[in-house]
Amino acid sequence: MTRPITAHEIQAAQHLKDLVGDHAYLRPTETALEKSIIDAITSLRAYFAETRFHTYDKQTQGPSGKMVAQGQYLASGTLTPCRVSMYRPNTKDGDPRIWFSGLKEWVEPADLLGVFVHQSVAYVINLSQHPLGWLNEEQINATNTDDLVLLKEVKRQREEPSQHLFRMLQQHANRWIPTVVNAPTGVGRTIELLLGIQMNSSTEADFHGIELKTSRKNAGKQTRTTLFAKVPNWGVDFTLCNGSAELLQRYGYNREKGRKLYCQLNHSKANSQSLQLSLTQTSDTLRVIHTGKSTPISQQRTNQQPDVACAWDMGTLRQRLKEKHATTCWIDVETRQLHHGEEFRIIGVELTERPFIALFDTAIRNDAVTVDFLIKEDKGRVHDKGYLFKIDPRRRSELFPPPKTLSLR
Repeated sequence: MTRPITAHEIQAAQHLKDLVGDHAYLRPTETALEKSIIDAITSLRAYFAETRFHTYDKQTQGPSGKMVAQGQYLASGTLTPCRVSMYRPNTKDGDPRIWFSGLKEWVEPADLLGVFVHQSVAYVINLSQHPLGWLNEEQINATNTDDLVLLKEVKRQREEPSQHLFRMLQQHANRWIPTVVNAPTGVGRTIELLLGIQMNSSTEADFHGIELKTSRKNAGKQTRTTLFAKVPNWGVDFTLCNGSAELLQRYGYNREKGRKLYCQLNHSKANSQSLQLSLTQTSDTLRVIHTGKSTPISQQRTNQQPDVACAWDMGTLRQRLKEKHATTCWIDVETRQLHHGEEFRIIGVELTERPFIALFDTAIRNDAVTVDFLIKEDKGRVHDKGYLFKIDPRRRSELFPPPKTLSLR
């Protein structure tokens, strides 16, 4: 049974998102309620895996593989415990299923259910019937029934790290701060030290699950911000290079201290090294192609197709973006050079949650997201500083939802 979503459900779903953040939806059919079986759709499975509540991919088929976890229903003013059963039957390739005990008492066919996980408990709210869809923010804040108390507590715990971060940054706003090192990374490293973060090479978020990103903004110009670093998939049969050394040898340029390949790659046009990004939808890959005359090292191509220097799997890049930027604090600074080195002051702080993964391809095609190569040869050894995916700060809205802004006054 299908039907259009109602205005009440839309409002209730928006309130639920504001209160608990990420969550999943289910809309049980009449047949599902009759048989006490609901298909665990892809989005629900992904959400459960991300919250570590349950991973269907690792679950064995049949009765012996059935898993039961703790759940609760949120109804008007109340919380009611239930059991959450997750299993994969022996039939139909083990299509993942889910059921909540007592569900038939709370739900009509085609009702919209919101499902969220908090402290290892799966909570279910009937967005079609719960009064959340009729309340405004002021009424929600003023209501202290068991269900709304829980939702507001989830919000408080979810937002506490960002509120703590905002308070700490606000203490350092509107003053000039000397960087601990006079280098491109100096501002970021200094801010991390101010926040008590030790420098490390971990790919985890910087501050209690929040990724920190700084950008210099001087005289109307703003530096691109690194989203993440990702090494290409070396050894792919259609690419020419099998490592940083081969990239440098084929496409680099000579300098007094050795060979270098420091360059920005765009999708719209080739750079001075004739290197350019190319998105291939059929194979879902991002390629670096050489559009100019082949170098002497390059193999001669009879079909005149451009050389493919290296490539990334787009699925891997999307997952990296999702993991790295679940919550991100963007810090804009103004800098000045003095005789003793660089100083900066914080002029803007914004917080975003969950990038638009489906728009990542478009952001690359439109040059909102670009890639930097930082490879050099020093004393006969090849070094790379990462393959950096960067975004123009002025175009963050093409990849991220509207931010929360910190007042620096």
